Amino acid sequence: MHHLNYQSTILDGYTKEIIDVKWSKFNNNKLVIDNLNDAINKIKKIKKDLASCTMSRQKNSYEIVFYF
Repeated sequence: MHHLNYQSTILDGYTKEIIDVKWSKFNNNKLVIDNLNDAINKIKKIKKDLASCTMSRQKNSYEIVFYF
């Protein structure tokens, strides 16, 4: 018997880097919403860290892409 695992991945639209990945035994809204919330929190933290850094003034742009 095979057990399926579902993956939800959020990529940076510019660099194509993975921002967040979640795995679940169930393909449901909870998987996607948890993934989205964690990615948003990571992006907020990155922006906060960049804003507090006086040596580096970079403007970052994030595009959230969903693959179903």
